[in-house]
Amino acid sequence: MNFSKDVLILKQTVSGYSLDGKALSGIFRLEQESGVFTIFLTTINARFNSCGEYALYFFDGKELYKFNLGSLPQTFSHTLEFCPNAVSGFSVGIAFESNGIPIIVAFSKTENCKADFSEFKSMVSARALKERKNLEKEQETNACVTPTEDFVCKDVQFDDEAVATENYYAIDEQINEKLKTLEEQNGRVQPEICNDDYKSQDFTQENKEIFIGSQIQDERDFSQKYSKDFPYYNYAKRELEEIFNKFPIDLSLTKLFPDSTFVRINYSSDKYYVVGVIKENKKEKYICYGVPSPYSEKAPKELEGFCSFIPLSIFETKGDGYFMMFQDAITGECIKKD
Repeated sequence: MNFSKDVLILKQTVSGYSLDGKALSGIFRLEQESGVFTIFLTTINARFNSCGEYALYFFDGKELYKFNLGSLPQTFSHTLEFCPNAVSGFSVGIAFESNGIPIIVAFSKTENCKADFSEFKSMVSARALKERKNLEKEQETNACVTPTEDFVCKDVQFDDEAVATENYYAIDEQINEKLKTLEEQNGRVQPEICNDDYKSQDFTQENKEIFIGSQIQDERDFSQKYSKDFPYYNYAKRELEEIFNKFPIDLSLTKLFPDSTFVRINYSSDKYYVVGVIKENKKEKYICYGVPSPYSEKAPKELEGFCSFIPLSIFETKGDGYFMMFQDAITGECIKKD
């Protein structure tokens, strides 16, 4: 009987997705018996998160495959319908996905696999963007109804007691409780996202995930795809408007930039980042992503080349401020530092 087995130990790549501050890890096995391949995954210290779902990504050197794990990955097995090229090496990662944006939380690869962590993450991000675009096209197609000659308008009776089967604007229970008990900033409350019990940690890899993950893009085709007649902002407008409606305004930045809107998004009890839009001549000029920080001549290593330091006061240029990334609202390209 022909049998082989490869084992990988997945190690945590970003904190905040494990129990009690312990490191998230996993054991991945690829077993082959008589030409049939089966994958097995067991996670250790994975944390339940209702704000999104986990997924297992497997790259065999040629193709990237995705397997859904749900809100709490523990044990998983699946018999593959294809034969992976395990001899040439492979890489595996666990991603947490929320609003179509994946964050790789654990990763490992075989020694002979050519795809390192950065390449693996880029492939996952590209796939997520493609899936998101396909979903939007499908929604647009379903929303378009072509009337026929036999089309007849009928009166519809609405049942006040009926419950919608899909609520696209549902907010989790924690936020609903806050909305009931607090009324701040003209009725808009600053909610905390699900990972609200992060321990104190350096804001390094998380920064990079926020900046890079928030604007998954293929920079090579932006100049051809987006223009003044069809700006990138139109593509991102709906999601940005939902963010602006859901989270509280950051007055410090809104006052700093004329004709702008910034909101503050908490990712733990005392840590947050900001998202905003700056206009020029009443048209969207930049989409911005910022992380609060005391003055520093250099951005964190993971963000070098992507952002600039913006002080909160022109009278104290070396005081508190933000490391800010500016994304061109027309082309979608990240404005890089000279």
